[in-house]
Amino acid sequence: MNAQEKTLGTLEALQGFQKLKLHKKTLWRYATGLIHHCSLNPRETSTADIWTICAEAPTYIPEIAASANNRRRLVIVCVCKELAATCLQTHGTTVDNRRLHGRTIPLRLLTISGKDIRSWAHTHSVHLRLARQNYFFACWNVRTLRSEAAQALTVRSLHQYKVDVACLSEVRLPDSGHQSIKVPQEDTSYHLYHSGVTDNSGLYGVGIALSDRAQKSLLDWEPISPRLVRIRLKGVIHNVSVIAVYAPALDSADTIKDTFYNELQAAVNGTPVGDMLVIAGDWNGRTGKADAQTRSTLGPFGAGNRCANGERIINFAINNHLIVSNTKFQHPNHHLVTWYSNDGITANQIDYILIRKRWVSNMRDCRAYRGAKTGNTHGSDHVLVRAKLTMRLKANKHVSRQKRLDITKLKVDDTATQFRLDLRNRFNGLQPEESVEDIGKALKKDVTEAAANTVGFTKRRQKDWISSRTVKLGEEAKRARFNGDANYRRLRRETTHSARNDRNVYWHNIATDMEHATSVGDSRKLYQLLKSSTQTRSSVSESIHNSGGEIITELNARLDQWHEHFRELLNHQPPPTIPGQNTPTAADLYDCSSDTPSHEEIRAAIAKLKNNKAPGEDGIPA
Repeated sequence: MNAQEKTLGTLEALQGFQKLKLHKKTLWRYATGLIHHCSLNPRETSTADIWTICAEAPTYIPEIAASANNRRRLVIVCVCKELAATCLQTHGTTVDNRRLHGRTIPLRLLTISGKDIRSWAHTHSVHLRLARQNYFFACWNVRTLRSEAAQALTVRSLHQYKVDVACLSEVRLPDSGHQSIKVPQEDTSYHLYHSGVTDNSGLYGVGIALSDRAQKSLLDWEPISPRLVRIRLKGVIHNVSVIAVYAPALDSADTIKDTFYNELQAAVNGTPVGDMLVIAGDWNGRTGKADAQTRSTLGPFGAGNRCANGERIINFAINNHLIVSNTKFQHPNHHLVTWYSNDGITANQIDYILIRKRWVSNMRDCRAYRGAKTGNTHGSDHVLVRAKLTMRLKANKHVSRQKRLDITKLKVDDTATQFRLDLRNRFNGLQPEESVEDIGKALKKDVTEAAANTVGFTKRRQKDWISSRTVKLGEEAKRARFNGDANYRRLRRETTHSARNDRNVYWHNIATDMEHATSVGDSRKLYQLLKSSTQTRSSVSESIHNSGGEIITELNARLDQWHEHFRELLNHQPPPTIPGQNTPTAADLYDCSSDTPSHEEIRAAIAKLKNNKAPGEDGIPA
């Protein structure tokens, strides 16, 4: 290995270490070790460089350079070109000699790509550890999510506790489907994937709510039964499978319990072995503390005494190599119990978050939070259980939605005049000798840029229908419950009634707008209001079945199945033709001219175009 290869290898390794986000002294220690690994002597005063890395704070550079009295040169390794530009702004507009603490040190600025780092690490068998992120998983029995007020206030609580993946029990929503719920007074939403009964009885029902951050990593989801639903998230190295459960109560028949655990076992068996598996929800059982037989599954910090349902939970966890995370962390008793009786005295631990033993080191904490509040009338007798896991999720490739120009602003005379003037100035620069394709591209660019500078683009924002008074009452009810105030139930009822009134006001305003649009003849506005107020929730899962009746959840497998379906549907033998039956006559022939269209014909075709229609692939509306 020559000196150039050694130097390049050291720089690439330092680039990988930047992802650890370590302290500057730690970075220096790693850099020195890699220099020795590449047979470079850092003590040579004549040729050795100061190897450092520019991470979050470029201010480290003069400190490290000033402390290196016996070094001749300072090499700064940057993560990307944007960071390199930041360094240049901080330490000078050009890469030249910098005078630090009375002495001149040559400054070199290098940028390296992540591909070079991975290639070098693979060649030299160096493991580059990626920086992990904290994700919060939770389980919560919300008792019901049938009302829109309950949905809005529940996701607000999830947002306040920074929950990324929430396994919800007793949502009581019919059928299976997906819907997005906006967080009141926040520019974010939660995406609920639920599975329920089909007879509209309002029993059971489970769901998994994903934050916007977790939604970007969603691979697939599968409604298994009214008590089970599963999702799969895409990870950088390993994917994550999450199963939300709502187990039968203690007094349920054994046949119901056996059916539930058989379905759950089948769902676990269908999960890839390499996935990080998390199973959470209302288990309706007490596991208690660990003993000699359950030490591998339970921890020493369980609450309550073990019951029959608890035995089922333990047996299921042992057979599938799972850990009951609630019992592994030491907390006060009120941070362990997850269910409170109506008498205010009886409390038990019956909600659990289970994780595979292989990934138990990723679990940093797990405890109950009494301050979280649902939005239904009678509240929930369960509390939120939240666990912190360290991992890295990877966002799926997202096809950006085409921006739509806000052409309604052209109704203002000054704006329309400014747009015409800008467009006329741009058209004057077109060259007639260019090809038709080049003129079309230039025309699209000029029209889009002129419209963007003049009218801008439309903004898709969902309005809040919950008032600030309802949100304030919800916060007061939350504090009252946390402090054990006797007014808690009254504040909870007032919150529910206020949310109901807000919803009535919302629909009253929509009805008023519809009447006004009808009276002035604004059919477009009326249609938009009707469409927004009559949208139904999707009751169809993204998962489809193959020819054998098995559910397909993988995206590539679903695309292949659709390809096979349409290939069989559209590619068939044409029907036999009868001589003389389909022979076209003179009346069937259409006289169409193939000459170049004239200016008058083009103007007539443009005049026939209707306004407010969806634009084509060029993004220019009519």
